[in-house]
Amino acid sequence: MNLFANKPESVKDVQLGNMPTTYEGYLYRFTDMDTNRVYVGVHKGYVGDGYWHSSQNKEFNKLLSNTDSNLKFEILEYGDYNQMTVSEHKILSEADAKNNPMYFNLTNGAPKYKPIDVDKVKELVARIENGEFTLDTKESIEEVSKYFKLQVRFLEILSM
Repeated sequence: MNLFANKPESVKDVQLGNMPTTYEGYLYRFTDMDTNRVYVGVHKGYVGDGYWHSSQNKEFNKLLSNTDSNLKFEILEYGDYNQMTVSEHKILSEADAKNNPMYFNLTNGAPKYKPIDVDKVKELVARIENGEFTLDTKESIEEVSKYFKLQVRFLEILSM
């Protein structure tokens, strides 16, 4: 099976990265190799399923349809689709892509959940280590067991 039967002729370089055997979606980037302008996106699906992008940027669409264009397509990350939307948002918001002339993106993405604020987590750890939340009295297990409980079941990989 040819994964790229419908590859636009403007795409001269394809880099798939380390493709896992199973994944729900992927984060990708197009780069205009003549100007270094980029478009970053996510897709819920598989490489080779016919999808290339969902950009509404007329300039990017014109570039993609021009066979003389010199584009690179690369997959940056594979995995859970919701996590891919968070990764996309992180890249786009850090660059303020919607206002950045080096990006074709018209928005800074729409993460499916609020990303973890690593700086706030580090600040909390420092406050705990500095003894800010130390209590002189202890509570009984019976009292603590009355508290509302919440168990988080999603793993976000962080580089702290």
